[in-house]
Parts: sequence; structure tokens; C-alpha cells
Amino acid sequence: VWLWAVRRKFRLQRDQRHVNRMNRFERVSHFMLFITFSLLVVTGFALKFPEAFWAKWLFSIGMTEAVRAWIHRISATAMTLNLILFFVYMFLRRRGRGLLREILPGKRDFTDFFKSVRFYIKRPNTNAHPRFGVFNFAEKFEFWALVWGTGVMVVSGAILWFPKAIPAEWPTWIINVARVVHYYEALLATLAILIWHGYHTLFHPDEYPMNTSWITGYITAEEAEHRFEPKAVEKMQRSEKPKKQAPPAKVPDGEKGE
Repeated sequence: VWLWAVRRKFRLQRDQRHVNRMNRFERVSHFMLFITFSLLVVTGFALKFPEAFWAKWLFSIGMTEAVRAWIHRISATAMTLNLILFFVYMFLRRRGRGLLREILPGKRDFTDFFKSVRFYIKRPNTNAHPRFGVFNFAEKFEFWALVWGTGVMVVSGAILWFPKAIPAEWPTWIINVARVVHYYEALLATLAILIWHGYHTLFHPDEYPMNTSWITGYITAEEAEHRFEPKAVEKMQRSEKPKKQAPPAKVPDGEKGE
């Protein structure tokens, strides 16, 4: 039933597209993040919990310790490069610079948060559903948490990957600290994706059964009107590339007018 509903929403967004929420580059970047993060979670926690049933299953299909370690490191490198490339995109491309401006935190995010709280604790249908800018406060929080978390994981992971590169004058306990930080940041990031991101993109009543714009790239006019202010919709529409117009059909010489 869930898959049927996902397919129906996918077709609805694809056929009644109104606002380009994610262009092709952004969708590919998101997909790369999804794949690399998933691989990091599986291979990382397999080291921490080797006796778990799912970890034993991985070992049974040939994912030995050496294979797991290399998949983990390759995924970490790919995820880091993907995030760096996305920031390059946000600085160099016009649409990217617009996204960066919109996703920066501001005072409005606090007022939007309390506006949402007031709306959801009141009786239903007492006032209009709050509408936000291009990114709401929850999306901004999640994006910058991803950036911060990736930085922490890169630093702590690099220490664990290249312990001999640490200067000799540094204290030896720094490796143990890096191991603890790496584990708990990984645990926090995994729970954030499963609970926070999972709720907002899957189980939120406005999104259920899934926000499929990460596949289609678009949302419908009804979704745009429900979620965004008119100014935000206008900004997203302006950021789209103008559609190429087909060249005028050539008229045979014999059919041309005098």
C-alpha cells in the first residue's frame, strides 16, 4: 500500500510539476549523500557491533574486516568530496548562490518556529497553515548540522585513519578522544537521519507517504501554495533555467506567401 501511494505521488509531482525544488545536480548530489552515508553507517557500526545479526550477515557474504574498512574509507572520501563540490556549486552558480542566501540562518527562523508551535497547539482550522521561505527553520537546521557533523567526522576519522601522521609532541590520548568523538557523532547523525529527516520527509502528515521531489525535482502548485510564501515560489521559479523554445518550422518555398 505504501509503495502504491509513493508511486502515485511520484506521478503527481512529475505530471503536475509547478516549482523546481531540486535541479539535476542537486538531486545527484543528494543521491550520492544518501548512498555514501548509508554505506558509512553500515560499515562503521559493523565494527562497533560485530556480534549483531546484521553484522554477521555482512561477514557471511564476504565483507571481511579489510573489505569493510576500505568501503568505509572510500565512502567517507566520496561523501566529503561531494559536500565540497556542493559548496563550490553554491558559490559559483547563480542558482547555487541563491540557495546559499536562502539557507543561511536568520532572525526570521525564530519567529517561524514559534509561529509553527502556536499553530499546532491551537484547535484545528483556527488559522491559516504557516508558510515559509524557500527553506524553513527545520531544513536550515538539518543542513548546517550536516555540515558541522561532516567536519567533526572528517577530522576525527582522519586521526584514526592516519595515526602516525600526528605530530610526536601531541598527547597520545588524542587518538582515544578521536575514537569516542567519531562514534558518538556517528550515532547522533544516524539517529538524526532516521528520526528527524525520516519524520520530515516520510511520516509528516504533509509529506506522507514520501516527499518524492528528491526524485522528480518538482512539487505541485498545491504543495507550493501550502508550504511556501508567494515570494518564495517566485524566487524558485526565477532560479529555473528558461525552457528552450523549439525553432520555427520551415515553410516550403512553394507555400510561402508573395
